[in-house]
Amino acid sequence: MRREMPFEVSSAGFMVDLVRQGLGVGMLPAAYAPRFPDLRVIRLRDAPTRVEHLVWGDLPSPAATAFLELLRADHAESG
Repeated sequence: MRREMPFEVSSAGFMVDLVRQGLGVGMLPAAYAPRFPDLRVIRLRDAPTRVEHLVWGDLPSPAATAFLELLRADHAESG
């Protein structure tokens, strides 16, 4: 599958609105897609992946600290 991303949106809700208006297609995690039963879903095999980069200052905020702890815990479970 060849993938082009001419646009990115900041929320799944906005993407779903664009899809409902016939302005494109979107990719959502399988667990999230059932929230929109009015849309057609096609499951992809070997779906594209992406890398996320996190940045923070010398002293991460409490929210950033909690997020990093979740990532570390998930990494420890899957590794």
